[in-house]
Amino acid sequence: MDYSGFQLRIACLYSKDDTMLEIFKTHGDMHSVTAINVFCRNMSLEEFMKVKKEEPYKTYRFKSKGVGFGFLFGRSAYGFKPDLEENWTDEEIKKYIEDNNIKIDNDDLYLVVAEDIRNKFFETYKKLPVWINNQHNLAMKYGYVDSSFNGRRHLSLLHNINIDNIDRIENDGYRNKYKKKINNLFNIAVNSPVQNFEALTAYRDMRKIWDEMKKRNLKSRFIAMIHDSFSFYIHKDEIADMYHICTEAMNDYDSYEIPILCEFEIGKNWLDMKEVTKDNLWEFK
Repeated sequence: MDYSGFQLRIACLYSKDDTMLEIFKTHGDMHSVTAINVFCRNMSLEEFMKVKKEEPYKTYRFKSKGVGFGFLFGRSAYGFKPDLEENWTDEEIKKYIEDNNIKIDNDDLYLVVAEDIRNKFFETYKKLPVWINNQHNLAMKYGYVDSSFNGRRHLSLLHNINIDNIDRIENDGYRNKYKKKINNLFNIAVNSPVQNFEALTAYRDMRKIWDEMKKRNLKSRFIAMIHDSFSFYIHKDEIADMYHICTEAMNDYDSYEIPILCEFEIGKNWLDMKEVTKDNLWEFK
């Protein structure tokens, strides 16, 4: 059982970004929207959705996952550049520059592309950078940030810090080390409320599932929690029971502006997984 795009949905709830709200109220596929706006801006969403499992669109969508999660949690163009170097060829970089008519003002073509992708991402989700900057400002004003569940992350080093003074530090090594530490704390100011929301929701739902499994005296067993997903050994006669128990506990259509949804996959091992839905559940009975 895996929450569907959970951290992105949480960021949507915090930022109130209009594009993200529309996505999660309708089709829920933010990665495809990102792929369109970054890699193929001449396509409509309807056109992309029809071919998203075909190449090169499948690869565009996969690359958009790294784009979304990376920039959401504070990755700079410099920080994103190593991902491009690892996953993109020189030919792909040159083609991206050509297709997007990018003016070259830097010999580092990978950095040029990283900056353009980052800009396009925040052009698509305009309220995300506003929320991110607000989190930074709250951390500097109060020395902590809060989550919507009243979890508090103390960031005392950021309290009343003057960012301009950092660049005046004469020792290059110390200045760079200090800047890196400050940037990391700013990233924590953004991701801590998201992770707190995610963790407490998952713990609550995990307890609901476990209580219901005990109540029904099921043979299935809960074995692990992995990030925002739950792993079970499911008895072959209890697949439908577990599907209903988990979806009823994890799906939430009423508490927030957008639904919180989950996905159920089953298989003999990690490499042999098939999605289970209400439409194909009969196959597993």
